Amino acid sequence: MEARAGSALPPSWAPYGFMNQGLEDEADHSSQPRAWHGPDFIPWVDGLVGRLAAFAWPQWTANGWDGAAGGNAEALTRADLAIMSRCAAQLVQPARHAGGRSNMWWFNWEDDLPGNSWDRRFEACFPTSQIDRDTFRMTLGEIAMNRYYGGIPFMLKRGLQRPRPYQMALALGTDRIAPQPSISAWSPSAISGHSFQALMGVLTTYLDFSALASHRDELLRLAVDIGDRRVLAGIHYPSDNAMSWWVAFNCIEHVARDKAQEAEMRKFIREAVAGSRVWAAMEKSAAHKPLVDELNTLLTGN
Repeated sequence: MEARAGSALPPSWAPYGFMNQGLEDEADHSSQPRAWHGPDFIPWVDGLVGRLAAFAWPQWTANGWDGAAGGNAEALTRADLAIMSRCAAQLVQPARHAGGRSNMWWFNWEDDLPGNSWDRRFEACFPTSQIDRDTFRMTLGEIAMNRYYGGIPFMLKRGLQRPRPYQMALALGTDRIAPQPSISAWSPSAISGHSFQALMGVLTTYLDFSALASHRDELLRLAVDIGDRRVLAGIHYPSDNAMSWWVAFNCIEHVARDKAQEAEMRKFIREAVAGSRVWAAMEKSAAHKPLVDELNTLLTGN
């Protein structure tokens, strides 16, 4: 298909393609979060796709790529891949969590959250919390999704259709991106589901478990490091994560219980994003400026 006027994307840049049936089911139009009290849900999510297409990544339509962000898509992608190449060695380095484990060790768990090593991972972060492991895991995953965001990340993936980094590295002829084996990276790249779900999921555990108040710093790290490790592993672009944070900011005003909780949620997200290693790299990149400026408006707001 030809790219639409103004998008500036070459026709050879194909969309990612269809998601598998499981993700399509998650993206269906019945997945409105229970706490939603905003405008009509489906038009609101569709509107997010259009807004992202203006400054982050163009939308895939029946007529091809659409949106002003197409004019910056190659520069953004090249800058993303350069950051990924510089950061890749961090995957085998010690993570920022207690216990001395590497980022790779954590990545392997986060790629398969229901896996068998949950107890060891939980103990590495929260050794004195006395919280039931299964309850924590359910809150981080299914409870957070059902309550606060529903099918948002999958609906956005369907609209944006961004190819994965290894695909674009090949298309652009840059240094090869060799992604780590993953059982959960079979969908369009933007937004990053892990980055969005980690931020919203960890935020939910913070709100639900008063026993974790003394572990706030560890929660803030976990909230962004899960997404950052997807970048280190060659699975997501840094800008995928930034889009995920932007979406989370826009979501919480429509799911927070009241203004006080909304302020608390915004504060948590701001503090978490400020500690992201890939955010620090994006802030220095000219190609990331449109996205960085949009996100900074939220990070520095009330």
